[in-house]
Amino acid sequence: PSFTSVSDSLTSPDVTDLKGRFATLATNPPFGIGKYRWSKHLACTIPPEVLKSIGMGNEGNTADPALLFLFRNLDLLVDGGVLAIVLPDGLLHATDFVQTMRSYEQATQSCIEIMALVSLPVAAFVLGGTVAKTSFLVVKKGSESINSSFFVASAKHIGFLKRGNRRVSDPAGNQLVKITNEFRYREEKIGTYIENWRQFDR
Repeated sequence: PSFTSVSDSLTSPDVTDLKGRFATLATNPPFGIGKYRWSKHLACTIPPEVLKSIGMGNEGNTADPALLFLFRNLDLLVDGGVLAIVLPDGLLHATDFVQTMRSYEQATQSCIEIMALVSLPVAAFVLGGTVAKTSFLVVKKGSESINSSFFVASAKHIGFLKRGNRRVSDPAGNQLVKITNEFRYREEKIGTYIENWRQFDR
């Protein structure tokens, strides 16, 4: 579907029709472009309890678009579906992030399992004009709780650096390849496994 603005994609009926249809989603939502305002359409799209948990319960309230897109993408997943999403560290490391995710679980009667959290260097999006520190989150949505351990890693090198206005190869290589393999085969070299994301000390 085409949208007249980025925020339209949150509340579009076309997107709502796709709820519960995707086994896998990978996305880089908007962030660092200002807050989204509460609207009646948004309140019909995302559960009111979830909006209240992020301070967006009434007209005039605002929230980070990245967080709203996280909830919207989770809604689009089938039972057992997996979402990989880039989010700003300021959001992920907020003290109320875990509680916000629990609010979503309760409101939707679903179980969220964070499978991986990988910190990215500033170079990841600097060529696009974004200097915000980011990470990517891999989340599984299901109807039953698994309470499995989750993988945490920090990539210092991602294969390229910024030189002026162009991209050049990083002589230190690309740790994302090694991190991916660690996650796939449950190894612990660059990253480590944490017992439960609900008790993770960010």
